[in-house]
Amino acid sequence: MCPYGTHWRNIRRFANSEIFSSAQLQMTSRIRAEEVRYLVKKLFGIGNPKVEVKLLFAFLTFNIMMKMVSGERYFEGDELESEKGKFELSDFKRTFSPPGRPGVVDMFPVLKFVSSVIRDVKNKRLKTKREAFVQNMIVKHRRKKRSFSNTEEGDEKRKNIIDVMLLLQESEEFYTDDIIKAIIKVMLIGGTGTTITTLEAAVSFLILHPDEFNKARDEIDSNVGQTRLMDDSDLSKLKYLNCIVNETLRLGPTVQLNTLHESSRDCFVQGFSVPSGTMLIVNTWALHNDPQLWHDPTQFKPERFNGVDGEKVGFKFVPFGSGRRVCPGESLARRFIALALGTLIQCFDWEKAEENYEKGGNGSGNGNARKIEKEKLMEVIFRPRGALMDTLVEL
Repeated sequence: MCPYGTHWRNIRRFANSEIFSSAQLQMTSRIRAEEVRYLVKKLFGIGNPKVEVKLLFAFLTFNIMMKMVSGERYFEGDELESEKGKFELSDFKRTFSPPGRPGVVDMFPVLKFVSSVIRDVKNKRLKTKREAFVQNMIVKHRRKKRSFSNTEEGDEKRKNIIDVMLLLQESEEFYTDDIIKAIIKVMLIGGTGTTITTLEAAVSFLILHPDEFNKARDEIDSNVGQTRLMDDSDLSKLKYLNCIVNETLRLGPTVQLNTLHESSRDCFVQGFSVPSGTMLIVNTWALHNDPQLWHDPTQFKPERFNGVDGEKVGFKFVPFGSGRRVCPGESLARRFIALALGTLIQCFDWEKAEENYEKGGNGSGNGNARKIEKEKLMEVIFRPRGALMDTLVEL
């Protein structure tokens, strides 16, 4: 969000080279595979196969981000079945959430002052807790005094973002502790909430559209088989699975208004005068639901992306933004979402928990995707798939 300049370029360069480059994504593929398998193992082993979808993906996403940042997971998986786990997750999410957004009370001047005071106190408390958590991670890694070499072991350690930044700190003044903490917080805030929401939406859509679910499973069986679990190297062959991810990103509620932009000079756009310095907001939801750009825009139809890479559709499909400030984590998000979703499709039969579910559309699986009551789809039953039983037992 900082203005374009040397500071922004330094941070962007670090993100592109040390976190989201093709080489780094390949190196961290093991982390994603390990955590997805770890979650599958936990799902396979728990006594009650009914789980809260948001809870499931929150544990998975936070663990992957924490392992990329610090080399250690935050949750161990037993929390999936405990109220304590829900409390720990809630506390962790509150700590690493954006500052409070405007609420209804902001519309009433009488309550606005009281609300702002309460919000300021709450945000200050969360900021203190967040700063302490991140600072402790840095101190812990600094104490280890790790040194990187050109050996294979050194390359393995470089997967840890904190250690990479501490190494750079020795030679570059830019990487202060404040910069390191800021990058860590962006990873834990920006890289988690949107991913969790997208995965939750994908499960909602596939529960309502069993034909699409079966097409994805058949594709995985054809290209991966039933004797091993899929991994990153399989994703390029799973075209329909990637179509499902794209269609979820199009229909899903992840980002309805894109990142703020500012016009750099006076210009005219379709007859409208846009002065230099004007704050611009792109309505992503409107683009993704425009009937002039999409056929049946409210319908969940993954096949609309067949033969087309999502990022090449043009400006009518911009779930990660575009231009200089496009989300640098797009490649990571796509790989992670496809791997997690595909593995669950491969390993489990999904069943809606009736008491927490409300059908969308006409109930036939072909209804209007916009009518999905996502908040009602809180719990899903993941039953181990018979064809994968031997593979699951070996986890």
